[in-house]
Amino acid sequence: MSAVDVEVRGIRIEDAGEILTLQRAAFVQEALIHGTPDMPPLTQTLDELGYQLRDDLGRLASR
Repeated sequence: MSAVDVEVRGIRIEDAGEILTLQRAAFVQEALIHGTPDMPPLTQTLDELGYQLRDDLGRLASR
């Protein structure tokens, strides 16, 4: 991939699946350190993240 192929844009609600995957990957090491996967970034569902994105993106759009 070259720099020409990279697109930088804001988060969209349809990105929720990719965001959830990235979030879980980012917190796996944290779960290992604490000895439990029972933490919000690892237990959040796709629907919950979708609602959070709708709320947060709505707040940003109203500014």
